[in-house]
Amino acid sequence: MKRMPVLAVAVLALILFGCSQQEANEAANTASRKVSQAANTVADKAGEVAQNVNRSAGPALDDAAVTARIKAKLLADGITGTDVDTAGGAVTLTGTVASDEQKARAEKHAQETEGVKSVKNGLLVKGK
Repeated sequence: MKRMPVLAVAVLALILFGCSQQEANEAANTASRKVSQAANTVADKAGEVAQNVNRSAGPALDDAAVTARIKAKLLADGITGTDVDTAGGAVTLTGTVASDEQKARAEKHAQETEGVKSVKNGLLVKGK
């Protein structure tokens, strides 16, 4: 007979332990879902911020890339003494070059560069 109360207490403890374990599992699952939702929200917001930064910085980066490409072409062709400014795809060439031929080649290099919408050639020929 002494075994009956001990067995009842053991069964009751197992039931209580099982309930609290189930509640703990439910709480852990709920917390996991909330953390996952928060992580998704953060990821979504980070994506939005990245898109906004890209939209606002994109044109300036494009203009800088156009300027760099033109300067590289001019240097490769031996044309020095020039300044290249790009704004919204509009290129302005300033400075001095050695000849009319260099002035024309510089303008052609700029016009043939990807991303260029227009070219204003303000280059001066030395000695003129």
